[in-house]
Amino acid sequence: MKAVEETGRSVEEAAGNALKRLGVGIEEARITIVEFPPAQKKIFCKTRFKIRAVSLKEKVRIYTGRLGQYGDIIMFIPVLRRIKELYPNSSITFAIGEPYRDIAPLIARDPRVDRVFIPEYYFDKPGISKKLRKKWFYQEAQVDWRGPKEIEEQSRHDLVLETRPPSIHLWYLDGLHHIWQEGKSVGIYDVFNWQTDLYPAPSEDPGIQGDYMVIHAYPSWERKRWSLENFNRLASKLSSLRMPIYQIGGKGEPMIEGTRSLCGSLSLNQVALLIQKAKLFIGGDSGPIHIAGAFHTPTVGMYSGGNIVYPQALTSSFEYPVNPNAVYLEAPFNQHCNIIPVEEVCEAAVQLLERRVPLKTRVNP
Repeated sequence: MKAVEETGRSVEEAAGNALKRLGVGIEEARITIVEFPPAQKKIFCKTRFKIRAVSLKEKVRIYTGRLGQYGDIIMFIPVLRRIKELYPNSSITFAIGEPYRDIAPLIARDPRVDRVFIPEYYFDKPGISKKLRKKWFYQEAQVDWRGPKEIEEQSRHDLVLETRPPSIHLWYLDGLHHIWQEGKSVGIYDVFNWQTDLYPAPSEDPGIQGDYMVIHAYPSWERKRWSLENFNRLASKLSSLRMPIYQIGGKGEPMIEGTRSLCGSLSLNQVALLIQKAKLFIGGDSGPIHIAGAFHTPTVGMYSGGNIVYPQALTSSFEYPVNPNAVYLEAPFNQHCNIIPVEEVCEAAVQLLERRVPLKTRVNP
């Protein structure tokens, strides 16, 4: 036995029970609090702690991951780093949902990942209740969606760190709170390094030379999309800089006037390499903007106004954003990002290109 979970009326009691089952001393195990007792005790409700203990004497096989979306998978990477710090003598299998399998080669190149696994995806299967569909909509829960293939895979591992839905889903411009929620979901509360890092294969470089800008215009959620009319006006204003603009996205997406469309023609690995070397990235809250953050690519991001549950969803809540070379523009609270003026986006873009905004060190520029 290499990993166990135990409960008790105190951390000491739970840890003692776990160490006894593992047959190791406290210096030979890593102990993590998985669940705290409820803040308010109910009548006849026992207050209990739940902890996880993992033996450090043997190599531990860990199963974890994110089923989707692309941005969520990328934002899980800081948690992955923390898992490796906590369990250095471990091998990690990273699960990715079937609809997002094209990000698997990019994740597989991460030196902390030993293997990528693509489980069955049950959202489109018949017989799924409306309640589960609604739950899936906010965040995929492997505990609800695992099928025979995934159960068999998990049984081969010593420790399964499952992603569970947080009690309230929050969005912040720099993503730090989202990452904290991801860490909390696998029982890790102390993720200290929020920086995302990616390792695209240089051999798949799309071969675009010189200085250029990249635009991603169509995040999956309509609320996060700036209008095509706004992008057309922006591209027209930026044309005076005489720097080519490449548009990325899915196949068949409407083309922005004055740009060179690469929509549907690049793999995610090639998209990462393209963004990595770009002089500027412009886009909404979607996977590509998180890729830009991983490389510290100068970025102008347009965001819808906060969250309908928590108006405190502001970048200023955190001192260290994920991308130090980014200018984030947010619509007023609970407003569509389409109301962000073209002039503001253009001004931020020019400031970044002309280095009027101090830029930090780029990652492998």
